Amino acid sequence: MAGKIVQQLLKDSRFSLVQHGKIGGKLNTLLGALPLAANMGINMAFPNYGRRRFYRLTEHWFTGIQQACSQTADPGMLMQTIESMVIKSTPRLFPVLVAAIAAGQGMPYQVLIRMGANLPGSEKLFLDLGRGLPYNVTIEMDMALWQIASHIRQEPQLTAYFTGYEAEELAVIFGQKLLPAPIQQELEKFLAAFGMRGVGEIDLGRPRWQDDPTPVFQNLQRYLQVEPSRSPDVVYRSGELVSAQAVERLLEEFAKTRGGYFKVQFAKFLIKRFRALGGLRESPKFTIIRMFGIYRKSFLKIGEQYTAAGLFSAPDDIFFLHPQEIKALTAGTLANAGTLITQRR
Repeated sequence: MAGKIVQQLLKDSRFSLVQHGKIGGKLNTLLGALPLAANMGINMAFPNYGRRRFYRLTEHWFTGIQQACSQTADPGMLMQTIESMVIKSTPRLFPVLVAAIAAGQGMPYQVLIRMGANLPGSEKLFLDLGRGLPYNVTIEMDMALWQIASHIRQEPQLTAYFTGYEAEELAVIFGQKLLPAPIQQELEKFLAAFGMRGVGEIDLGRPRWQDDPTPVFQNLQRYLQVEPSRSPDVVYRSGELVSAQAVERLLEEFAKTRGGYFKVQFAKFLIKRFRALGGLRESPKFTIIRMFGIYRKSFLKIGEQYTAAGLFSAPDDIFFLHPQEIKALTAGTLANAGTLITQRR
């Protein structure tokens, strides 16, 4: 499903930087690259502002897509809304997402590596520099789940409760809202923030943690067995310390080289941007997965209506149809939907 949508977008002339066969192709390429260059410039010049701007812009689009998809239940209108939001959001978000990686994990880090390639122990120093990066959404997710596990560990009765069931059983109890109240609420909050994630999450047809939170409970139970000295927060703080030591050592080594003063100042400039923006490397994918979560719910809403009408055996049958086939189905011009779904399951 997701692959088909991307293929269709790539064929759409509105997403092409080069208008092949048309006069002014080079100018179109330049104009197409300007938004990316502008976002890169903002991030490099003002890294902390650029990070806050990234969060603000992505949240704005997420909210807009969420609102648009919730305003109609009609299958045809909902399909049009999904297509419209993909077409509108993709070209505007793409420069923001790419620039977030390029201005943090990309250019500053790569320039540093080349500058210090001949420094003693440079390979390890540059690896250590990337430890404990802040603003990494995957680390923030792990920390949030660890916080819940920490609350459970504080009470022996809760620990016994959560280790006394299989993860699958806990998922069922959670769905019935029968877990101990404080933990039930914390897990609901966790899934509201991260429940759109899951195995094979780039595929719209794959279940999310919101659909089946068993993997969340499996990870939670693992955290209940972790030694405090190896907990995610301890590992993260240790990484911060290692990174700070690497920065100090790198600057000392740069100072010993020819033109050391200027290299140190430039290295400080690059390190600041790497530490301020490098953690965003996971955020572009997370942003896309959040939006996929909305689109998945919208497709399932369409699927529920066709299930109720007897055309589908289950709402997720819709993920076995290509986008153009879904459009034809909502227009009443696809007569063999059931056959196609059966063949592809």
